[in-house]
Amino acid sequence: LGYYHYLCRQDFGQALAEFAIAEKDLHNDARIIAVVAAILKRQGKMDQTVEQYKRAFELSPQDASLPHEIGCALMTMRDYAGAQPYYDRSIALAPDQTLAYICKAWNHWLWKGDMDGARRTLDGIPDRTSPGSVLSSVSRFESFRMELLSRNYQGALDVLAHAPAAFVERQWWFIPKALLEAFTYRLMGDEARARDGYEAARAMLQKEAEQRPSDDRVRASLGIALAGLGLKEEAIRQGKLAVEMMPVSQNAVVGPYRVEDLAFVYVMVGEYDEAIDSLEYLLSIPFWSSVHMLRLDPRWDLLREKPRFKALLEGQSE
Repeated sequence: LGYYHYLCRQDFGQALAEFAIAEKDLHNDARIIAVVAAILKRQGKMDQTVEQYKRAFELSPQDASLPHEIGCALMTMRDYAGAQPYYDRSIALAPDQTLAYICKAWNHWLWKGDMDGARRTLDGIPDRTSPGSVLSSVSRFESFRMELLSRNYQGALDVLAHAPAAFVERQWWFIPKALLEAFTYRLMGDEARARDGYEAARAMLQKEAEQRPSDDRVRASLGIALAGLGLKEEAIRQGKLAVEMMPVSQNAVVGPYRVEDLAFVYVMVGEYDEAIDSLEYLLSIPFWSSVHMLRLDPRWDLLREKPRFKALLEGQSE
């Protein structure tokens, strides 16, 4: 029942009530403690999240997922120095995994804008997943991101060319490969191919939106595709709808990604102040955002000469 209310209904309060009942007969069960931590994270209670995950890890010290989760929680709180050893511990316990490597690479980006450290980490992911697996798809997506942040646009396209699926789907995103290609071509100045990519992405996403109209991830990506085609009003409408479907107050893990997607839509359609408002907000809450990442990410290139954006980067602590 706890998992049902957590995963199916997204009713975090009721899920916690059910797990509290279960814990009475399964006292000090690391599985229950860890899932309670995951729920607390979605409620935005980050200090309690870290405390619960650490308690679970003490009870189950060989479970590599637990130090990884501690690292993610600390990184979300922008305690990058504290997160690093937990990622290392997770990898030491299970060197054939994928996720801890990816999150450690993110820690390099967010903490210091360390491209070399991130690349070494991603290059260290063992190639032990099947080409069509979810984790293989996600690790390839992060390799694409690595090349994009490095401004190696042809390298980014080469990574996508070998991607095993037409889209990347996780709890945070539903992103067609065509959408990533379109943005990369635009950065390269190839407007014809960019438009073709945005058109292909729009067609896929409109079909997906018809099949699952309440999926915030699809709406967010559709907004970006529409913005890429210059359809300003509809792009903003879809981006706002995605935020309304998954507000930060409802889910502190996924909700911030919808705010970030809307910020990207605002940049693409020329609403720069609204974009900066969103980025300021994201820097004020627990999230995988930092001034170093804002400096690296080409999504925000059109903001770089804006005084408010410069002030935002200069005003944040390093």
